[in-house]
Amino acid sequence: MYRLVCIVLVNTFLVSCSQETNDANNRDDQEMAQPGVASQGDRAAPADRSFLSGESAYYIACGSCHETGQSGAPVTGDPDAWSNRSSLWQAVLADHANKGYMDMPAKGGRVELSEWVVIRATEYMLSQTYPELPPE
Repeated sequence: MYRLVCIVLVNTFLVSCSQETNDANNRDDQEMAQPGVASQGDRAAPADRSFLSGESAYYIACGSCHETGQSGAPVTGDPDAWSNRSSLWQAVLADHANKGYMDMPAKGGRVELSEWVVIRATEYMLSQTYPELPPE
């Protein structure tokens, strides 16, 4: 009888742990599916974000300002807003995005993002603003 109770308890525990993991993964998927939306918990816990696409990284770190022009950020998709920027484009933008520039915090305030993920975000931003230009 004792053995049967132990087996039932272990199985119950494993099912419970599996459900919690699935729930957490579903929350992460839902947050990633909503451009520009990141939970406070997501900001607090660094995670491996090296898998992020440029678009996902953009919405996590850059979109909140570059979609609206907040704090003077040039609006993505508006070439006129970018007209007074450096002619070196991507290299300067990637450097500023990674290190910070004026009111823009380094990595959009998302310090857990790698340099390469931030570069992907800048590439996405430029591709949306200047779709006719080839990537560097």
